[in-house]
Amino acid sequence: MITFAEHIRRIQPVIDEMNSIHWKGRREKFRTDHQDEIDLYYTSQRILKEKHGVKKIDIPGWKKEQATLRQEEAIRTAQYDSLREKLNQMLNVKRCIDEVKYEERKKQQIKQKDQPQLE
Repeated sequence: MITFAEHIRRIQPVIDEMNSIHWKGRREKFRTDHQDEIDLYYTSQRILKEKHGVKKIDIPGWKKEQATLRQEEAIRTAQYDSLREKLNQMLNVKRCIDEVKYEERKKQQIKQKDQPQLE
């Protein structure tokens, strides 16, 4: 959103100049010369209004919100990493327990095979 808003702010003087030209020929020539900028302006405007519902451009407010969200993301990432490390430790313990259980079952099966069966 910030990028689109910056496009609009940067290209606004070109749009104002185009709108101040009232002669059709000069206006069309100006439009042709600045077609890429004009298209970018209207595309950015449409995206902000239609997709994001923006009525007023507030770049400083958005940048402040973006910084806040990035800080929250860093905190949550740190929490996630900590939990992930604990999970890995628990999974290692579980794996060790499973290996011990498997070995005990294996020993018990061998022990049962070695005992003579009474009939």
